[in-house]
Amino acid sequence: MSKEIIGNNIVYMNNQKHDSLLLYIHGGSFVDKPMKMQIKFVKRVADRLKMSLAVPIYTTLPKGNVNIFMKDMISVYKLLLNRYSKIYLIGDSAGGGAVISLSMVISENGIKKPEGIIALSPWLDLSLENVKIKQINDIVCSLVGNKYCGKLWADNNDIKDYKVSSIYGDFINTDKIFITCGGNEICQPDCEKLDLLLDSIKKDHRFFQFENQFHNFEIYPIKESKIVIDEIYKYYKGEEKNAK
Repeated sequence: MSKEIIGNNIVYMNNQKHDSLLLYIHGGSFVDKPMKMQIKFVKRVADRLKMSLAVPIYTTLPKGNVNIFMKDMISVYKLLLNRYSKIYLIGDSAGGGAVISLSMVISENGIKKPEGIIALSPWLDLSLENVKIKQINDIVCSLVGNKYCGKLWADNNDIKDYKVSSIYGDFINTDKIFITCGGNEICQPDCEKLDLLLDSIKKDHRFFQFENQFHNFEIYPIKESKIVIDEIYKYYKGEEKNAK
């Protein structure tokens, strides 16, 4: 992938030339940089969807926070709109919740909305107050550690501000949403909660829960990862193919 400076951020771009772009926001509790395994996975998604891929390296904790993130990613998004006719957002874990929030901010500012959102094991509520979370044995995420990171990321915003915790936002004007999660992860109760919310407002979305899987299983080289990519393709490209 080639490296560019777009706005204030380093952005890695693949060399595929397509009209549509997949913009990836990586997870990692807003602390870690993207792992090779994450990049490999989103490249597979982009290749399957026949889209170009952009991976911005946003400012993480302790220097970063949600205010800096939104300002920088809106700038990157607007500049990429000059190159691509359609942009889709994809994120995993912390990035999964962040792409939903980003989509809401984009809509609120009157900018052309993304065509769709792909949220993989999304961290939707940074407060992690859902009572069902305590019943889950998550082998990947630390409840205490993630709560601490969530408070730092919120900075001077309420932890339940939709820019911080996307589940508290207005989903009426959001785009088509594809959501996955494992059954054994602390993000699962809020993913299930979001699925019910989207059903209640008749929002076009897909929700797949893999009962025995762990947090962010989607990026690992296992058969379930391929299933996820297949379902993403069916949701976003299947309808397009059937319409031709």
